Amino acid sequence: MIHGIGHFLRTESAAVFRGLIKPSGRTTRTGFVFCIFACTFIGQLFAWSIESFVIDEFRHTETLSLQLTGFLLVVPTIRRLHDIGRSGWLAVIVPLSMGLKAYGWYQYETQQALAPGVGYPLSLVDFAFVLVFLAIILWPPKEGPNRYGPEPYSRVRRAAA
Repeated sequence: MIHGIGHFLRTESAAVFRGLIKPSGRTTRTGFVFCIFACTFIGQLFAWSIESFVIDEFRHTETLSLQLTGFLLVVPTIRRLHDIGRSGWLAVIVPLSMGLKAYGWYQYETQQALAPGVGYPLSLVDFAFVLVFLAIILWPPKEGPNRYGPEPYSRVRRAAA
């Protein structure tokens, strides 16, 4: 049982790092969720390092973290859209959504809004982007190979077991 979990984590973590760089191909829902966590971790680590080591009085680290996370998630979103059978151009919603969130945090940090994300007029658009992003996560994949590549390895291996 533990060998199975270790193998699963190794294959999925390799898929995550491959999925952050290479936009061609497909990724599973599990791999996409791992990519979300990895990109969020990288964005938070970047913000923490700027806050701690570079500029002590820099106050907009959450804004930078959200923007970096949005740009890092573009390639995994393209791969997930390929798994669904859609074109990767829809992945442009990720940096737009994170940019709107970053704008809301910026207004909150500069005391132009009462709460993060509430005091700006694009909050409903941002909410729609979040719903689209959740749909991308939950949408079932196309079974078998499609025009974007073969079925991801981990899903084929699970079906064979």
